[in-house]
Amino acid sequence: MSAFSAITPHLEPETNLARHLRTALRHWVRFTRFLDRHAAIARLRELDDDRLRDIGLARSEVEAAASGLMDPKRVN
Repeated sequence: MSAFSAITPHLEPETNLARHLRTALRHWVRFTRFLDRHAAIARLRELDDDRLRDIGLARSEVEAAASGLMDPKRVN
């Protein structure tokens, strides 16, 4: 036994179940973000050009704004 293994606690290896649950949770979070992004795009596309201009967006910037790619300082 090495000196290192003598002073460190025994750590159980991660189980397959834990790994699968973590992967499923990661996919679920990614899926809900996808749905939120598409809902935001749909809501912004419903606005007319005047209302988009009121919030500091052009129609061509809707997807970037919904994706969080816009500079928050630039948008009102």
